[in-house]
Amino acid sequence: KTANDNLNGQLTVLKSTLESIAISFGEKLTPYVKKATEWLQKMANKFNGLSSAQKDMIIKVALVAAAIGPCILVFGKMVTSVGKVVGIVGKVGGAFCSNLPFIGQSRILTNFSGFVKQIDTTQEMLADETLDAGVMVQTAGYYAAGDGGGALFLISSTETLFPLSNGAYAIIIDDPTNIKAYGAKGDGIADDTTAFEACMQTSHIVRLPKTTESYVLGAITLPEGCSVVGEDTAITAAESTLFTIAHSNTSIAKLTIDGANYSAIIMDLEAESRFIYIDDIKAYNADHLLYDVSENYYTNFYMNRCYGIDITATGVEMHKARAFIFLDDVTIDIIRTMPNSPAFAFEECRGMQLRHCEAEGGKTPGHIHMLYNVGFSFKSCVAVWLDRCMADTLDGIGFEVANTCEYMYLSQCVASLCGSHAFMLAGSYMTFTNCFANGNVLEEYPLQNVHGFNIYKDVVMSGCRSTGFTGAGLYVHSTALVTVSSLMSTYCGIGILGEESAKGVITGSVISATTGTQDIPETL
Repeated sequence: KTANDNLNGQLTVLKSTLESIAISFGEKLTPYVKKATEWLQKMANKFNGLSSAQKDMIIKVALVAAAIGPCILVFGKMVTSVGKVVGIVGKVGGAFCSNLPFIGQSRILTNFSGFVKQIDTTQEMLADETLDAGVMVQTAGYYAAGDGGGALFLISSTETLFPLSNGAYAIIIDDPTNIKAYGAKGDGIADDTTAFEACMQTSHIVRLPKTTESYVLGAITLPEGCSVVGEDTAITAAESTLFTIAHSNTSIAKLTIDGANYSAIIMDLEAESRFIYIDDIKAYNADHLLYDVSENYYTNFYMNRCYGIDITATGVEMHKARAFIFLDDVTIDIIRTMPNSPAFAFEECRGMQLRHCEAEGGKTPGHIHMLYNVGFSFKSCVAVWLDRCMADTLDGIGFEVANTCEYMYLSQCVASLCGSHAFMLAGSYMTFTNCFANGNVLEEYPLQNVHGFNIYKDVVMSGCRSTGFTGAGLYVHSTALVTVSSLMSTYCGIGILGEESAKGVITGSVISATTGTQDIPETL
């Protein structure tokens, strides 16, 4: 006999056969197990994205379902043991289940086993009178299948934003952040404000999917912790201010806003607000891209990659910002219908950094040097750093710093083709490094006695250049105390001009269109 003929051999054969069967079943079951795992992971992610109220509701429903399971097992054993009371137990069990909240004839058991009723639109679901509490419904759209407004709902008796015609309510549990799931059309005609506000009530995140037209929105005040996120989504303002930020931990990102001659974003912050984020916003046809009317101090403000075009008043205006205020890659293009409107205006701000920010004027024919628009204006500001910022083609001053400002540092900033002084500096304890003032002598209507750097107070300058001004490349007033090194002034009326009693130390040389190269005395 062979080794397999004995008992141990047969057991070995049996074991091998069972392993082969297990492998075969495993290969067949693996795709289904994988799908089940992916589904569970998706449901877990959706659950984590729900609001606290929605999570509490689902947990309550699950607990009731779990409680009924043992009851049914007990009833089953009673039916098996005592056949005579089958009818009685059935009636009692039916009455018991029908009176439990959110259960409705134990349908919740089949729902949590994977059954979801499919309905074409949310509007049809709301009109369906057969839906009982505990049923899960998946819609393919809000108004029509495929319109982007479909969602997964749980029917409940708890009041929500989705009332059904039969008195029940629907809780949205799949992607509650999608504004289209609340009835927004985004067709550029219908007012989507109500849908936006409904989404804010359900979720801290309001997501605006991109549409072929735009979402029309009225005035909206964002609650604390709210995030508005688009996909370079178009929005049209329906009335006055579009978004008002009044609380901490608020963000707006990836939107293109037609301001309709209103303000795109207003900040009216409560006391000690912090963590405001504005990212990748494009606004046009607006009075302001960002207009701050706050009466309270706030900190931790971040504005990044924003662009305002055809702005009719101040592009970015901020007040009372305190510490950790960052503006990076922000551009304002002013159409200048209002006089004395700076592209950037800051008052009573401290601890600020502006990087790669740009103010562009685009002079209007027939209005040259009449509206006096400023690129960057600072009043009562302390500890401000400007890095590689530019003021270009403006009617007024490029960079204007009032005498109430202190401790400002400008590095590699450029003021080009401005109708007035490139830099007018009246602040104290200021430092300029590698800044460039490009004048207007080649303009059709140049102003007389316009200077590149017009200094009123304490300034340290190094590596700066001034060219093309009818006045001086550097003009030092009697109240100033300056320290200048390596200044180059070309094609100006005069290289350096100091008033009587002006004080300072100057080293290097100045090149002037009228005087050529000249040595500069060590003191004014």
